[in-house]
Amino acid sequence: MKKAVIYILLLSIILTMLISCSEDNYILPDSTVYKGGECCLYNDCVYYLNEGHIEYYSIATGLQKSICFDPLCNHTDDSCIAFCGDTGAFFSFVCEDSGGSYPIIYVSEKRDTQELNLAIERIDVENQKSSFIIENIPNIASQLYIYNSYLYYTAFAPVDGSDSDDYRQEAFRVNINGKEEAELISSEIDSGVNLLNIEDGKVYLYDDFGYLHYYDTYTNSISSYDTLFPFCKTVYDGYVYYYIDNGMQSITEENVEVYDILKKEYVPFQMSVQNYSLYRMELGETDEILIANSLKIGTSLPIYNGCAYILPASYSYLGQYTYYDTLYNMEMPATCYFTSNQIESVNLSNLAITNIFTNGNWEISSIYDVTDDYILFGGNNIKAQYDAADYNNANSNIVAVLYLIKTGEFVELGHF
Repeated sequence: MKKAVIYILLLSIILTMLISCSEDNYILPDSTVYKGGECCLYNDCVYYLNEGHIEYYSIATGLQKSICFDPLCNHTDDSCIAFCGDTGAFFSFVCEDSGGSYPIIYVSEKRDTQELNLAIERIDVENQKSSFIIENIPNIASQLYIYNSYLYYTAFAPVDGSDSDDYRQEAFRVNINGKEEAELISSEIDSGVNLLNIEDGKVYLYDDFGYLHYYDTYTNSISSYDTLFPFCKTVYDGYVYYYIDNGMQSITEENVEVYDILKKEYVPFQMSVQNYSLYRMELGETDEILIANSLKIGTSLPIYNGCAYILPASYSYLGQYTYYDTLYNMEMPATCYFTSNQIESVNLSNLAITNIFTNGNWEISSIYDVTDDYILFGGNNIKAQYDAADYNNANSNIVAVLYLIKTGEFVELGHF
């Protein structure tokens, strides 16, 4: 009889454990850091936003599809799991490994276009289910990360929680089970913050004054560094990486002339390009190490397998065209060129720089993700616009572009 009671108790404990790990409880199996952005790579597919809903591109088949598998759905309202509102500006997501063919996506979005209902939603693509992690947040969430069952993000919020119009960007975390309120983790920092990275249980935050802090996920406390870092981009393997602005640099195209209104004559054309230097410094130290010069600063600094991926301040000259200037009532020549047409990698062990590609079509704005076989970046096909004589109505939307390293092919995906 005693054995029967023990068996019943053991069975009850097992059932309780199974219930606690049901589909409503999304506890991650490890301490992997999942970093968010405008798009991501998962199982040889690229997930991205295209005109208000999430799609994916299969590298194996070359097909672009919605993450909603319902053939009768038009993907244009809140009933569709792929729908993210009426504008790409209200969008950021992070892909979590589901263990299956499709990821679990956490997306920051605008659900109701009339009431501006901002939320973070969990989308289980494999099982075609979705649920809200948090609803009715004051401002759109960005810089999404997942670590140890928590979703970390930034959003603009009233200073000191007041009802005033004084807002700044704060850092929050919320349990991905969706059972808790969002927790403010940057309250001890006296300015707005950006979330740079999560390493070894530390959430690195960069404030508006240029100082670095970290939130310790084990002690729930904030620590700060005394060093001032201009244009800080990330923390990786015990080093902080940051840019220094050297001012714009001018490059003269000797074989091209433009009309100088003030001088009333033709002069050699000069292009202005960015001129940043990339440095790193070991955390807690003061000696800085120069990594590269003459760079364009992107929205992020991807580091993959010990290499940082950078944008040289290069340019492509396309040609000239004429337009009628209504101010001076005369035909005027204009020059078409664009900057940053290359991606390079820097080996962080020896600082050797390797050119990945140089392309005369794409003006590259930022690098989103890197693997052994692919580079995902945001760009604008200036060459196509020039060839189409689309000078004044150029499409300024950034397009997600997948570069296949082995074949050198560029695949244009959706508009953000």
